[in-house]
Amino acid sequence: MQDVYFISGLGADLRLFQYLNLQDIRPHFIRWITPEKNEPWEHYARRLTDQIQTPDPILVGMSMGGMMAMEIRKLIAVKKIILISSAKTAREIPPYFRLLRIFKGHEWISYRLLTWLGLTFGGWLFGTTCRADKQLLKEIIHDTDETFFRWAWQRVATWKNKDTGNDVLHLHGDKDHMLPIYFLKPDIVISGGTHLMVVNKAEEISVHLSRALKTS
Repeated sequence: MQDVYFISGLGADLRLFQYLNLQDIRPHFIRWITPEKNEPWEHYARRLTDQIQTPDPILVGMSMGGMMAMEIRKLIAVKKIILISSAKTAREIPPYFRLLRIFKGHEWISYRLLTWLGLTFGGWLFGTTCRADKQLLKEIIHDTDETFFRWAWQRVATWKNKDTGNDVLHLHGDKDHMLPIYFLKPDIVISGGTHLMVVNKAEEISVHLSRALKTS
């Protein structure tokens, strides 16, 4: 039985993966930890590796979790990385994210307003399709730690990864508004898939995961 480590999106947790059919694997869910002030990707990724106890692990990363998986693979040997609604390199991050480096609204806007913006526009950005995933997104937004949120957006805006590697499988939806497919080159395109397709297209994602893990 394979040990597979899952890394959720910004501020989220294992709830994002609750609808996946994870048969014949031993799942482990990486927990986001409180970042140090201005902590760089590399240092934070190193601290997350304390939660990985398996040699040559398989990492499954959703959204920012996929970007973190790409950073972890620079520090430890991995067997395979599967990205869901994520990006392999900094070139796949939409150009407008770089505006955060200039305006840095995630640093000075009140967190109460940021939360309101997330609740107001999150449904469109993440692509919620029913009451259940709308409620899940609402819970995640309310549960996200302010310190982590501000740190994470700065990390995304300044991500510099250029390495792709041959051990990466990238699944992406053609209706993703957070990371539009126009800027990416995924291996598998999920028709109608949104940024939250790991939830609302869990059955289809599970099939692709199962196939990928069987060949790993």
